Amino acid sequence: MRSFAFLIVCALLVSCTPLWASGEDVPALPEQSTVYDGQFAEKMLSYSSTFTAADTARVLSDDGYTVLLQKHYDKAADDVSHTSAYTVAQKEVIYKDENRPLIAVVIRGTSGGEWFSNFNFAPSQDNDTYYAENFLYAAQDILLGMQDVLGGQQRPLIWVTGHSRGGACANLLGVMLDALYDPDGVFVYTFASPTTQRNISQAYDNIFNIINPCDVVTCMPLSQWGYTRAGQDILLPADATQTAQLTASMEQLAALAPTIASYYQDRHSLTGAGLDSEKGITLYQFFTMTAASLANGANTGAVENSGSSMAAVSPDSDLAPLMQMVSGLFAAAGEGTSSPLMAHAPATYMALLTAINSGSSGSAP
Repeated sequence: MRSFAFLIVCALLVSCTPLWASGEDVPALPEQSTVYDGQFAEKMLSYSSTFTAADTARVLSDDGYTVLLQKHYDKAADDVSHTSAYTVAQKEVIYKDENRPLIAVVIRGTSGGEWFSNFNFAPSQDNDTYYAENFLYAAQDILLGMQDVLGGQQRPLIWVTGHSRGGACANLLGVMLDALYDPDGVFVYTFASPTTQRNISQAYDNIFNIINPCDVVTCMPLSQWGYTRAGQDILLPADATQTAQLTASMEQLAALAPTIASYYQDRHSLTGAGLDSEKGITLYQFFTMTAASLANGANTGAVENSGSSMAAVSPDSDLAPLMQMVSGLFAAAGEGTSSPLMAHAPATYMALLTAINSGSSGSAP
């Protein structure tokens, strides 16, 4: 159960520092939206690694874009609504000998109150829900917010990117844009994206999900619940031992929550193994308490004191491995040395992408 610690790495780390110098050799839009472009992927990761509205606007402006819209960057720490901060920008380009508007959509990773949404995968608690509803609602909010920008455009080109939570929203936004526009003009590159939907019947060949197989965030919601991602997964080089540990962790979690409904409804005893329908807490409640700490800038003390129920977890409880590891992982995050934490960091993704593109670490599919 100790490898269960990986789960808490849903502390979706986001770098505040751009990973690519603004204005530096901006890659051209790929000639085909359905052909993966490694250099373009690096640039998309650089955009999606920005954190503040000002930083995102600056790197886009330096690359010739005019910022048209920025929303939700001021979301309160106690705001549990399913939204994500995003920026929409535009510039005119010549694409295949034709002048066309290029719309850029950058979706930020997790901050503040977005932590609550991250753990609330299916507010309906329906085992048959088709989408990861938390990310779907946020993606729908972005599409609605873009309507004034898109409404006046003739044959726009659109690219969308995001890391972590932003990656999941980008994935689903890509699905919706493909239904509204010619996919040949829609370019979607996601990084460290959680899973987003089930029973996908369409290929979505213009959506590329760059994944570190050692990254726990990319495994939630659980594949055991049937979740995957729309589009093509581009797998980065990974440590086989860490990947095996992560797989074991997800199997352990699935044993405690074999269905979506059980994640929300099964109350695990605080004092012993098994369930306690009266005094126990659900996995969703546990992670909501964790989210409260994360939303307020958690440290070890904050986690331990985030709720009386968490503080009451005994060593014999099913939840003990989670409680025991939360504090340790937050401490490791402060030191910046934990492999599980670093597996999700934008800088790690950039290093792996750069190695692939330079030919020093194999090649992506």
